[in-house]
Amino acid sequence: MKKTTQMGCNTPTACTTLDGVYNALPPVRKAPKQEFVERMAEACKCSEQTIRMWICGTQVPSSELAVDALLDAMVKYGYIESKDCVNKEKFFKKQLMQEQEQEV
Repeated sequence: MKKTTQMGCNTPTACTTLDGVYNALPPVRKAPKQEFVERMAEACKCSEQTIRMWICGTQVPSSELAVDALLDAMVKYGYIESKDCVNKEKFFKKQLMQEQEQEV
């Protein structure tokens, strides 16, 4: 994966999770993190609160269509280079936490 220089990920490992992409955004202008949440909510046709819950790991999208819409929007706005570089099974924090619990 290449570095994204405009906004978003600045290291290859920062873009491996949704919260990594979100946390890599700089806190300036119309708060880029707020702009990110608004853009993703619009693309996924869900509330901003839902996007925030996905980011913090409280929920995960209930449909594959929502995941695809999220990834398409992230590519469109330059947050990630390609949705092919994302492992959908490990993209959401809740999925990672569940996987770690199963390993223990």
